[in-house]
Amino acid sequence: NQFLTPRDIGIDSSGNVYVIDTSNKRVVKLDSNGNWLTSWGGPTASPMSFPLGITVTNDLVYVADTGGKLVRVFDTNGNQLTSFGSQGACTFNGIRDVARDAAGNIYVANYENNNILKFNPTGTCLTTWGTQGSGNGQFRTPYGVAVAVDPILGIEAVYVADANNDRIQEFDTDGTFLTTFGSSGTPDQPGTFTELRRVAVATDGAGDVWGADLWGFRLERFHRTASGYDLAQ
Repeated sequence: NQFLTPRDIGIDSSGNVYVIDTSNKRVVKLDSNGNWLTSWGGPTASPMSFPLGITVTNDLVYVADTGGKLVRVFDTNGNQLTSFGSQGACTFNGIRDVARDAAGNIYVANYENNNILKFNPTGTCLTTWGTQGSGNGQFRTPYGVAVAVDPILGIEAVYVADANNDRIQEFDTDGTFLTTFGSSGTPDQPGTFTELRRVAVATDGAGDVWGADLWGFRLERFHRTASGYDLAQ
């Protein structure tokens, strides 16, 4: 019932909560009331090394193992089903997060290379996008990634926590830039970030987006409108 620098969470269809317990190099599984169920650190022959990001989709647990330079896929009991690392143009360099779309394709926030990597369900590199910078489609250390349906556009979209640009960028699943929102600021300025880390999209279908602001010590919620994203009041 203890953690050491937990960094991210995911939730399965039963409401169980999965915590990346980074410095303990494991995933911790809790029930919906916070009761400890189990934990795991990966296969004995290939244990996790400094995992930082987690996403649970269709009751599969996707882990960005930064130290191991791997994406790992587990079932909800902690059995590792597969893992993969760098391939072709998709070169891991300080990965921070991982997400999955409805077709099973996997998206990785590649922190130090300032890009997003896209793999097919079996770990084959499909494409990458992004370069270092502050323009549309560029990144300064992307830290978080999420995939959800944009209800206005009617498509699955990829949402990226562009950490050191202090903004959230939205793309289609091929990497085409759609929009951006949020900006650098101070903790007393609503709608800004001070070292953005994670991004999440509400599950109610409204398309609202949340950003986890590390040094602002807060969450910022943006409401999806026909013309873009407004700070939720």
